[in-house]
Amino acid sequence: MAVSQHIIDLTNLALTDRVLTYKERETIVDTAIKEGLTSEEINQYLDNALTERLKSFTKEELKCCPACGAQIPLISDMCPYCGNYLQNINSQLVSPTTIVGDDADIIRSCY
Repeated sequence: MAVSQHIIDLTNLALTDRVLTYKERETIVDTAIKEGLTSEEINQYLDNALTERLKSFTKEELKCCPACGAQIPLISDMCPYCGNYLQNINSQLVSPTTIVGDDADIIRSCY
């Protein structure tokens, strides 16, 4: 599986706040499919990237999704794995502006 630099950049942008929302995942998957990756390939890539990013959380910053049981950040409002809605308060972060495009704008709107 060859993931393009654009998909890598979108993933890094989405994980800036250490959270991959369901909307961010959908946007990246749609873009990757248009680039020729399969749904399975891009979802595996995103799961690996998210797992690596979650390592930066302490145990106290994580909770379990009540729907799928995945470990997710306390600040999540949706499970990045199954899309289950969770009530929470989102933090506002400044996003990098080096990546542009409609897909990057969708991801930035999730902050």
